[in-house]
Amino acid sequence: MRILFIYPDLGSFLPRHFQHGIGYLSAVLKKAGHLTHLFYLTELPEAEELIADVKKLDPGLIALSGTTHQFPYLAKIAKVLKPAFPTIPIIAGGVHAMLAPEETLAAPEIDIVCVGEGEKAMVELANALEQGKDFLGIENLWVRTGGRIQRNPICGLMENLDGIPFADREIFHYQEILDQDDQRLSLLVGRGCPYDCAYCANQGKRLLYSGKGTYLRFRSVDNLLGEIEHCARQYQIRSLDFNDDIFTLNRDWMKEFFEKYPKRFHYPFRINVHAGTVDRGIYRELARCGCEMVRIGVESGSDRVRRGIMNRKVSQSQIMESFQSAEQAGIKTWSFNMVGLPGETAEDALATYNLNRSLCPDHMQVSVFNPYPGTRLYELCKGKGFLKGGTVDGYFVSKSVLEFPSLAPNEIHHWHQKLVRLSEFCRNRKMLAAKLSGREELFNLIDQLGTADKYTPVPDYYGEEYIIIYEEERRGLIMHPPCRIQYLLELSAPARFNFGIFMHPGIYDQGDPGGVIFQVRAGPDTGSLQEIFRHRLDAKAKKSDRGFFDFEIDLSKYSPGKFILELETSAAQAGKDQFNTAGFTNPLLICGAYESEAEVAQ
Repeated sequence: MRILFIYPDLGSFLPRHFQHGIGYLSAVLKKAGHLTHLFYLTELPEAEELIADVKKLDPGLIALSGTTHQFPYLAKIAKVLKPAFPTIPIIAGGVHAMLAPEETLAAPEIDIVCVGEGEKAMVELANALEQGKDFLGIENLWVRTGGRIQRNPICGLMENLDGIPFADREIFHYQEILDQDDQRLSLLVGRGCPYDCAYCANQGKRLLYSGKGTYLRFRSVDNLLGEIEHCARQYQIRSLDFNDDIFTLNRDWMKEFFEKYPKRFHYPFRINVHAGTVDRGIYRELARCGCEMVRIGVESGSDRVRRGIMNRKVSQSQIMESFQSAEQAGIKTWSFNMVGLPGETAEDALATYNLNRSLCPDHMQVSVFNPYPGTRLYELCKGKGFLKGGTVDGYFVSKSVLEFPSLAPNEIHHWHQKLVRLSEFCRNRKMLAAKLSGREELFNLIDQLGTADKYTPVPDYYGEEYIIIYEEERRGLIMHPPCRIQYLLELSAPARFNFGIFMHPGIYDQGDPGGVIFQVRAGPDTGSLQEIFRHRLDAKAKKSDRGFFDFEIDLSKYSPGKFILELETSAAQAGKDQFNTAGFTNPLLICGAYESEAEVAQ
């Protein structure tokens, strides 16, 4: 029999991705002799088109899967398909269906909900449908029959995860997904989480499975490595991404992984960790095995929010030590953050901002809190009347679905955007530090300003100023156009000119039209200067021209010896220079190894 999976992913701001749950279900169904197919929807098709596509496949079962964010689309899809295919059962699964089965079955076109692990139940259901047998009593399924719902019990958890076949990736055309994500293979080590965070679906799932077996389970290291080898034969991969909530839970498992993985593979990999489960020794072992990045849950910089509202039992000192230990081991860091939790204040959001600014991770993930069914915070929001209706399509939408007195919706949006901009600041600061690492600073042109020749109509058209754009602060050399500054420099070894350009944020909306042209010239003397850089910014007309823009130029042809380096700013439109303040940031002459050319716009 053919089973059609439908997975909507509309408006989530995520690239097409692999969904492990569908992959495992497809694998066990294929092993049982069934056929599977997937509609991965990034936009909702017209009803006639969807019906025609389903009719071509002629499935015996339609399986809808999606998150809480995507459930409204699942209901719409079922509403289209049920009248067209009244004899084909429609089943809904995934974490939303599991934790909100009553709400899911409130959509009358959905016939069945899977409320537990799906591998065993889906195979039993497909077999029963193919053989024309009764399926009303299958465990883990709630089934609509006549005018009532048959709520079957939850069966025991699958203890032996090695007994599940490797997830079916072909159903997703997996190489295409790999190619858009730097060929990074997504993997799961196990199932479950021991923590009881008030916002996380794990607490609801753990309660659902109470008395049904061990909730936290792991595949064997050999089984995991076998899947990596299997995928390496099928696909072109460059690195690995272990997507478990926490990779570092089982010390014995990790010890075996540390021993076996580097003997078989050399792929760099990424993991999620809890700050309370790692120490410097583990980070050193992770780095030795090829770990290139760790994602750590900060969530909130406020102890009151993190402990009292979110029920995250981790201290700020543990978080800071974990980031520090990772970086000392040479591992990049990524912080998870939320804003807009019920009871959160502007002071709490500021604490999250300040903590992340102190940590300065290589990447920050920032999301607005959404209350999910089956969690304590969902019940709290529902009980206090904070749920004002409406949904958002994904985790990274900056709109909140809550209204509560301590932080207004517009303030939540403000803090979300402020944290997103901080992410850019941290990333740029880390990139600059990495770029200059191991390279010697020869001249800082801001420090050399006193000895330079300046050509401006007004003396205060130039000078040093610290500039802040989108939360990022830099030391800047202001050069209000028209302005030209010449430096007489002497090099004893090949060097490069590393710098940024910017237009002052104070004139973004009121600056003169046309913008500013930035030029760099060099030569042995003032009579033979040649243009080596030219770029135009027009921050008033183009938002993409707002910010700092970094470049690097090779000056090796001028060494050894003395030469002139000239910086100039000029109005792009003649006479339009009254409100176009601009300049250079961190203008440094450096020497040392350099891997690739920076892009220079001529």
